[in-house]
Amino acid sequence: MLYRVKQFFKSFNAKVSEKEINWIRNNLTASEQKIFFKLPTYEQRHSIDVALTVKERTGQLDERQAKLLIRAALLHDVGKINTGLNPITKSISVIFDIFNKQKKVPKKPRFLQGYYLHPYFSVEILKNEGIQDEELLYLIGNHHNNTEIEKNYLLKVLMDSDGEN
Repeated sequence: MLYRVKQFFKSFNAKVSEKEINWIRNNLTASEQKIFFKLPTYEQRHSIDVALTVKERTGQLDERQAKLLIRAALLHDVGKINTGLNPITKSISVIFDIFNKQKKVPKKPRFLQGYYLHPYFSVEILKNEGIQDEELLYLIGNHHNNTEIEKNYLLKVLMDSDGEN
């Protein structure tokens, strides 16, 4: 829970440097960049931090896997676009989740759907932009699916890195 408080306060000062923007451009395709840059700055910052953590852990991976994992980290939360999630509504969602023992997804308000279903929304957004890389879509679509974590090492790295940021 402490990391959520830290995440909340970090969101207000979030910045993305020109160097980081260039790094993103070197790691994402033009269509992926178009989607990524629709994220609010605080979500871009979070995704960059996840990608940098992932990058530190790609030592034993081949170049293709490392690149795939960095792309997944940068794009994993694009499903939050246009859901009404912001630092305040995310805080409300986290509190709601504590009491939502059955993990049922309410139909309203929309930001709760964004909180629970953003991995699914991310995959849909990417597919709608013509992105069909099944491995990428699997990683993004399952980045909150604890039942899949032991089945795929790349997913474990992504989930651990996301959890630390």
